[in-house]
Amino acid sequence: TTSFKGEDKSLPLRSGRQQSSHDFAVAQARANGGRFGRFLLTRGVDYHIVQMNGEAMEAARDEGAVVNMLQDETKAGMDSLMHRMNRNIFRNSGMAAAQILSGAGTDTLTLTDYRDMLALSEGNFIVPSTDDGTGGAGVLGPATEIVRINRQPGVATLQAAGVWDPGFANGSFIFLEGDYGLGFFGAAAWFPENDPQPGDPQFFGVDRSRDPMRYAGQRFTALSSDGDLPSFFDRAFTDYGLQAGRGNLCIINPTMWRRLAQQLGSQVRYEKRLGQGTGGNTMMMKGPNNSSVEVGFTAIKLVGAYEDMYICADRDCPFNDGYVFDTEYFWWEGLGEAPRYLGYDGMGGVGNRGAWLRISNEDAIEGRMGARGQFASNNPGSCARLNIPDAANLF
Repeated sequence: TTSFKGEDKSLPLRSGRQQSSHDFAVAQARANGGRFGRFLLTRGVDYHIVQMNGEAMEAARDEGAVVNMLQDETKAGMDSLMHRMNRNIFRNSGMAAAQILSGAGTDTLTLTDYRDMLALSEGNFIVPSTDDGTGGAGVLGPATEIVRINRQPGVATLQAAGVWDPGFANGSFIFLEGDYGLGFFGAAAWFPENDPQPGDPQFFGVDRSRDPMRYAGQRFTALSSDGDLPSFFDRAFTDYGLQAGRGNLCIINPTMWRRLAQQLGSQVRYEKRLGQGTGGNTMMMKGPNNSSVEVGFTAIKLVGAYEDMYICADRDCPFNDGYVFDTEYFWWEGLGEAPRYLGYDGMGGVGNRGAWLRISNEDAIEGRMGARGQFASNNPGSCARLNIPDAANLF
């Protein structure tokens, strides 16, 4: 939705059923209005700013060339924000881009997972930390520029040795400058890997340890006894349905998706499918000027005891994780469209050059884009997190 007005938004959910009894007196004595919890949702923000030099624009051959320059830069900015939002769907709020496997004490760092290179680019300024952005340790030292990147082996080269901080140690986490702990609360935050425990910090005002499944989603971990990926997914989806889960969309990493397809062999069934919630609402991506496009997936279809499950691949989903979404109960709650051009005093929108601001102390103009809002759920128990550790030896 796009109606997140005010400083926060209340998301009530029923946390328990009213008590019934075969004994009338007991039923009357225990009569109540039911138990409810309430998430008090707050917004996060993400920004991208583009600056264009005035002399370069004036030197352009014609007005069309200037327009093309503006469009190219703003499109790149919007693409960056859209990818960051998509990545954040599957992450916690810490915003760690990657973790260092080796290279401490040098200017060449190798990541623990080369797929995390999707979050990094040449020219990015990064900072290290000892935690993933949720532990409060903060960042170490000044920002350091990535001057070279090799994606397939997962290697990033930093600016000249002696400039970077020794905090880039093996096992440390890497963040884009300004990101530490400031991300949106994605599925990894709403549906954590482990059950919330008494004494844990409240989550949007809720003590989720009171009922970890209802307040923090369902959790299923692959075991070596499952034997293979199809057996694990069958077990997880069956147990998910037993707990009244009714979602039918599962997202996993493309590499894991391919291995599942290979293990299914001749039994694999593919289906082109629009993302839909249990109420039949088609998932839509919204853009500036209310443009929209239906979101479609090539899915592996598994017939379940309660619901058929459609397993889709997304490159931003971590390799060892997967999520089952009931899209009626997990969504983006935005203040306006996201991402979008940030206009002021009525200015803004695609093609509106009034959205560009003059920089007072430079010969340049500035365009601002951003996203304001939060991922939301008013029934986490209808969604689930899947953990497929390497130790299970299923792939």
